[in-house]
Amino acid sequence: MKGVEEIIQAVEREFKVKRGETTPDRKLSVFITRCIGACAMAPNMVVDDEVIGKATKKLVLEKIKLALGGVKRETS
Repeated sequence: MKGVEEIIQAVEREFKVKRGETTPDRKLSVFITRCIGACAMAPNMVVDDEVIGKATKKLVLEKIKLALGGVKRETS
């Protein structure tokens, strides 16, 4: 799906978590699926039970930060 790889890579870089993994604090997991039943709105992401249609890298990163309490997860 066009644009998805760029979004996933941005999430991996920003939050230091790889696809299929969960952060050590267990606040963020990154899972890839083929279908969430919303093809007309692709690319789609689900953040904190909210489906984001026509997702962009900027929007997804903002939604994740907000779901994590408004700040980027820090690593040691």
